[in-house]
Amino acid sequence: MFKSKRAAGDGGNVAILIILIALFMVLYLLFVPPEVRDDLLGESSSNSGSSSSSSERAELLAESPGILYPTKTQIGVHDIANMNLFLKTQPKVTDLAQNLIIKNSLFSGSSPRIRFSVSSLSDTIKANIFFNVARFDGELRIKVNGNTIYTEEITSSGIKIVEIPKSYLQNNNEIEFSVSSGFFSSNVYALENIGVKQEFQFKNSEELRTFVLSESERKNLESATISYRQYCNEPLENSLTRFEIFLNHKSAFEKKVSCLNIDESANIDPKLFVEGSNTLSFNVDDGSFIFSDIELRTKSKEADFPSYSFTVSPETYDKIKNNELKLNLQFLLENNQFNKNARLEINNNEYLMRTDTNEFTLDLKEYIIQGTNFLKIIPSNTFNLVALKVVLE
Repeated sequence: MFKSKRAAGDGGNVAILIILIALFMVLYLLFVPPEVRDDLLGESSSNSGSSSSSSERAELLAESPGILYPTKTQIGVHDIANMNLFLKTQPKVTDLAQNLIIKNSLFSGSSPRIRFSVSSLSDTIKANIFFNVARFDGELRIKVNGNTIYTEEITSSGIKIVEIPKSYLQNNNEIEFSVSSGFFSSNVYALENIGVKQEFQFKNSEELRTFVLSESERKNLESATISYRQYCNEPLENSLTRFEIFLNHKSAFEKKVSCLNIDESANIDPKLFVEGSNTLSFNVDDGSFIFSDIELRTKSKEADFPSYSFTVSPETYDKIKNNELKLNLQFLLENNQFNKNARLEINNNEYLMRTDTNEFTLDLKEYIIQGTNFLKIIPSNTFNLVALKVVLE
């Protein structure tokens, strides 16, 4: 009986001790700093900090600059397809009859008619009737398509050439020969080897080409030069012929050229260019030329290197300086192994960027100021800056 009461007393003392320890732990947790309490409870202060930081993450600047050039001057090259220009005259002789007798008397007469065709009126520049006069008496008369083109009394034998006015020509033509009448005798003409000589002109004196100027290239255009190689296919009838360049249907260059194979160039007034599609044409008055290796080189001046601004509030500035927040400049660059070098001007500070990767990050803590911040990128070589961001996190 005595042992039972002692055991019960020991159990009560243990319970009281456990309660006191638990109460002490609760009081301790209430009064210790939050960081210690989080550690004791197994909560990560870093997770809490990350959550706080992520809630303040923001992009203060986001741009897509594109290709950056190391100088303010850019050279644009536009290749133009070859041009084949010619103006050729080609004759065509058609035999119409071996012999013709043209007669007019009191009781009889003969006014023969012969026909010929013209395949292309637009290319025909001249047509002549030719014949040999073997016998003559009276006034010879010739009509083409009902239009009189010749009335003359021939007094000697030999070759005669009579021009047909181009306005009288048709695709199908008729020539009528007749002779004047005599009072008491017959008038007779005997003609031999009658024919028509036509002259056709094959013309391709102008060719057109198009090219495109971007908005930036046209806006900042300073000068333009067209270079080309001239080939002469056959001698000129005269020693020189006129050559002219048109840009957007306006005369841009003109000179006299001879039949030579040479390299030439011409300066073009920048005012003649337009943004977008432009039309270029070469023109010659005579001859047969090929113009190859045609190249248009434009020189454009950029207004300035890329520059941007972003704002940092006083509260954000203090957090950055106290390492509570980070402010990073991030570049996404073209993914290749070439160097991308540039000088970054951040307010009154400079940083030299050198990288051959497609990503670049710079901590801006030491470069920023409260309020408006300025960033300028001065490239040392040409590279593609796909995206630019200033990120607060």
